[in-house]
This record gives sequence, structure tokens and C-alpha cells, in this order.
Amino acid sequence: MNQIAKEIFFRTKKNVYSNKYGDNISLSIGEGLNFKEIRDYNSSDDIKYINWKATARTQDLKVNVFNEDKELNILITIFVSGSINFGSIRFKQDIVAEIVSILAMSSIKNSNSVEILLYSEEVIKIFPVTKKENQILNIIDFITKYDFKYKKINYKKYAEFINQRKRKYIIFQIGDFHDEINLEGISYKNEIYNFVVRDSIEENINISDDYNFIDAMLGVPRPRINKKRLKKRIKSNDEKNKEYYTNNGIHFGKVYTNDDVYKTMNDIFRTKQWKR
Repeated sequence: MNQIAKEIFFRTKKNVYSNKYGDNISLSIGEGLNFKEIRDYNSSDDIKYINWKATARTQDLKVNVFNEDKELNILITIFVSGSINFGSIRFKQDIVAEIVSILAMSSIKNSNSVEILLYSEEVIKIFPVTKKENQILNIIDFITKYDFKYKKINYKKYAEFINQRKRKYIIFQIGDFHDEINLEGISYKNEIYNFVVRDSIEENINISDDYNFIDAMLGVPRPRINKKRLKKRIKSNDEKNKEYYTNNGIHFGKVYTNDDVYKTMNDIFRTKQWKR
């Protein structure tokens, strides 16, 4: 077990089970009862569900009715690409692992099982459904050790894989999303949340001249790239993806390598500000 994985896991566990930032992340991925309707009160109803505003308005005792509590199907997808193997403050790979740990531990805290998938051009690994904390530690260890270099993502095949599954999921997708995505309608069946992991240098490139680059996905030399053109390309791709997210009902938020990951995620969940 590597030290980075242990640090991520125990820091996450402390944050999720403490009141440092409240319970917003846990609440956002399944707090229990879901509101259904308001109806007339009867003697078998619990008085704590009385809706006092509706009662005052109608002058008849009203109660809130909730759907039966059900366990949520949580799927966490890690998009494995070579560009994840980068970071000026911390490696994006470690940020990805921490996001996974936070989401998985929050799911377990709320008695929801969680399944974790690593995907590039095909399935790399599926960790089966679990509610065990020690299994999450093993998963974090795997993610922080895995070689992300020279990988690229086939979103079409990924969408086909998800659409073949019978369950309806809440899917948290994690990656840096430097390429244009197309998820082939999986958001119509599932609730999708994207965490975009970035290093600030990627979006604010500050180099003194043109440089030769190695393609992190293919492992081959690339022609000299002008920093202005590269910055413009990243911005253009992000704008296209943002439009895609909006049109397909996909929530998204950004986490940077210099962020306090738990606080940033908490702020996104708490304020519902998924667009950043």
C-alpha cells in the first residue's frame, strides 16, 4: 500500500465523517426520502411531516408525502487519459483519486453501494459494488499507482457500455476532458455529474517561447506548439463541452491541483454551482 493512497484515504475519511464543512456532499448524493406531494393529514401520519405553510393557506391540516426510501446505484467513472499524468502542485492523478475517495466514502456513509470503473478505449478495470471502506482504500491505491500515460478515451464505446447496462445510475465522471465529448444519450437514462480536473498552468500557459511536446496520449513527438494557439484550443474545447453539458442536462464543476479538494467539492454541492 503506497503512502499517497493512505494519506488520501484517511484525510477523506476524516472530512466525510466530521462536521468540518457540514454534510452537503453526503446529502447531495442521497439523503433518504424524496418529496412526492402534499395531501390531507390523517391520524396515522407522523406530525413531523405536517406542512405548516400549506395548512395555514388552506385552513386544513396538510402533510408532506415522500417516496419510499431506496438505495441509490452510484457509479464512479474515471476517464483514463495520458494528460492526467501531469501537475504543477499535485498530480491530477492524485486529485482524481481523492475525488473518488470522497464520493465513495460519502456513498457508504449514506448506506449506498458504489461501483467504480476505469475506462479509456475500453474497460480497464471494474471494481465490483461495495459498501466496505477497506475496499475503497484498495481502489485508491490502484488509482494512484496506475500508469495513465499513452492512454486516450473512446467516449462512443464508453456510452455503448453504459447503455447496455440495465440499471439506472447516478454517474460521477472524473477526468480532465481535454477532448470533445459525446456520450450518446446516456444522460437521458442516468443522472450525470462531471468533475473536470485541471492544473491552472493548462488554462493559463506561461512559457517564454515555442516548445516541442510529447503527446501524452500517444507517446509521440508533436510539432512545435504556439502557446496562444494551445490556449485558444483548450478554451474552444471547453466551450464546446460546456454547451454539450447544458444541452444534455449534465452537471459539471472544476477541481484544480492547488484546491482543497473536499472544500471545493463541498462548495459545488452546497451552492449547486456545478458550472465553473
